[in-house]
Amino acid sequence: MSTVSIRESILANIATVLAGITAGSVYNNTLASVQRFKAAGNQVASTPCVVITAAPEDKEDHPDPQKTCTLTISLDAYMRDDEDETVNSDTRLNSVLLDIEKALMLDYTRGGYAQETHLRRIVPFTVIDGGASYGAQIEVDVIYKHSRLDPAAYV
Repeated sequence: MSTVSIRESILANIATVLAGITAGSVYNNTLASVQRFKAAGNQVASTPCVVITAAPEDKEDHPDPQKTCTLTISLDAYMRDDEDETVNSDTRLNSVLLDIEKALMLDYTRGGYAQETHLRRIVPFTVIDGGASYGAQIEVDVIYKHSRLDPAAYV
């Protein structure tokens, strides 16, 4: 019996996939860091960076032995422009968002842990205080199943 839930495996998979974004033939940008949420605070001074946070999760009972879950995950992409930046902020952000979407959709099964991955919504934001100055929150829904009796067991 596994001691790691499928939910945790999905979050770890997303962190690993996003950490693989490096400029080259597939991606336009290199992410400075990919971090899981820390209640004490995440370091977002080096950009672009992404903070991964588990959001609400819906669990639906089905006939034994399974439960279908829709886990919403928030990916907060932080950016900052240099004073001598010649490219506008929207263009830079859109380039990073493109790379994130490409990386996530290469394997929508999250390494075999999920049935589907859907990018649901992108909400731009501006930071008043702190290291980064702008970015976007990407909401991702991941649909997966587990045993009704054990969230670490596949069905």
